Amino acid sequence: MTEFNYNDLKYLSVDLPQEVKFYKFSGDFEGELRIIDKFLKRNIPEALRKRLMIEKIFAEGLQDNYYTSFEELLEGLRKHYTKVTAENLEEIIGFGNVDFIMKNGERAFECQALSNILGQHGGFLSELETGVKYEFKPNAFNRDIIKRMEEGTLKGCEFLVEEHMSVAPEFQRPGKKIRVWLPYPCENGTQSDIELVESSHPVFISEGPQRTAYFEKIYEPGDEFFVKFRYKNTVKFVKPDPASVSESQPTMPE
Repeated sequence: MTEFNYNDLKYLSVDLPQEVKFYKFSGDFEGELRIIDKFLKRNIPEALRKRLMIEKIFAEGLQDNYYTSFEELLEGLRKHYTKVTAENLEEIIGFGNVDFIMKNGERAFECQALSNILGQHGGFLSELETGVKYEFKPNAFNRDIIKRMEEGTLKGCEFLVEEHMSVAPEFQRPGKKIRVWLPYPCENGTQSDIELVESSHPVFISEGPQRTAYFEKIYEPGDEFFVKFRYKNTVKFVKPDPASVSESQPTMPE
């Protein structure tokens, strides 16, 4: 896998050579990688070299993450719902939340597509399997949460979160500087009382709308980075009231 440097993202503004774009937009990522390697062997401007290196990472990722065929996806679904048909799967894809790209003229689905479909469209699939109309019923825990929100007795919940990151053996570089960013919550209308509880190494918490916990050190074999933090999430139940709807509504195209 090609190494990535975040400082090189500025080179995304550099246009790709026409030959590279031809293979990319045709979904022939093997061909795109081959052409990129050919360009990288030439004497080309440094900005273009950086842009091609970034594009190589994209193409490698698309190769690695999008490999499930339509037939494999259908076969996987039938292990859970025997009556699902190709037409049913096409209908699910038509809902718009099944991730795929075109590779060499064929749809290639993201590696988590099957589990996402089972999680997002279980009700639809259950209805196909049993013939009984699916009706969503929140579990007992969710019903209790909703009830307490309606009554105003539930003001918020406190969460304790621990995040970990380690480097795969093939990417470890002892003696080299490593930089690690982990997600960290920020105060807003629902989140408050944010507290850093513990961290594996000295950590810098950034400010701004998208906060991170940042580590920087010389990498040593076996290094694992983690942060533990707690925060409060305040909830407010809003009961839909037709009388509160504005009479002024946009005109939507038919």
